[in-house]
Amino acid sequence: MSIKTIAVCLTTMREADWLLPIACDLARSRGAHLVGVHPSEPIIPYVAATAGIGALAAPQFLDWQIEETEAIRARFQDITRGDSFVAEWREQGAADLGAEDFLLDSVRAADIVLMGQVDSDMPRAEHLRYFDAIVRSSGRPLLLVPKGTDAAALGQRIAIGWSGTREATRAAHDARLLARPAASFDIVFVARTGSRGRDDSCREDMAAALDRQGFKAKVTEAARASEETGEQLLRMAREGGADILAVGAYGHSLVYDFVVGAVTRRLYDQPELPVLFSR
Repeated sequence: MSIKTIAVCLTTMREADWLLPIACDLARSRGAHLVGVHPSEPIIPYVAATAGIGALAAPQFLDWQIEETEAIRARFQDITRGDSFVAEWREQGAADLGAEDFLLDSVRAADIVLMGQVDSDMPRAEHLRYFDAIVRSSGRPLLLVPKGTDAAALGQRIAIGWSGTREATRAAHDARLLARPAASFDIVFVARTGSRGRDDSCREDMAAALDRQGFKAKVTEAARASEETGEQLLRMAREGGADILAVGAYGHSLVYDFVVGAVTRRLYDQPELPVLFSR
């Protein structure tokens, strides 16, 4: 398995400035086709009925969105021009509705979707809406990266947050897309009270399957600590030297209740390392 098509979601110019170099590094190191996607849903101002038609006739409220789109497009074309990989640009007209549908249609053929970590310079509500749409509805794995990520070096050691759910299983298999030859996998299982010892064979089966693919895999089990589960996953991944944490997103198991919405949101808010979300 290998990555040959990468879609990167670009929401603002400030984000594009630091996210595009990461996306290009990943495309360059994998010899992949890079698709830059810019969803842009217009903000329709509220106008009281008594304001008159003149207030609706002025299109100035769209000008800044058009300028933002043009700036992101120019940055994408400038940074990808003449590179070793093929780059493709897709944008949504500022006057068109349906940003989520446009985004989903643009990423479904990709092997992996790239998004940047939300920060104080970005509109959180919009960014989270796009994140949720991709994770829940695209059917594609999403790699969320923080600023400063060395994308060309990713995939040497990958931690998998394991829970025995469909979502965690998808994450384990999707993580192979990013794995380097002879990469190491650490299948991390956080046991709830009374659940230790369950699901042993499934975890060992996954480790054995990864071994057959030429990777080095081991299972790490820990009792649930007092810290929040997302914090514990990140800490264990960092302590194990992982450069990617792969998790099942918005999953729910009657036995483990392991990677639920609260954990997904914690990993979304502050990923100290790249996090791969699968569903």
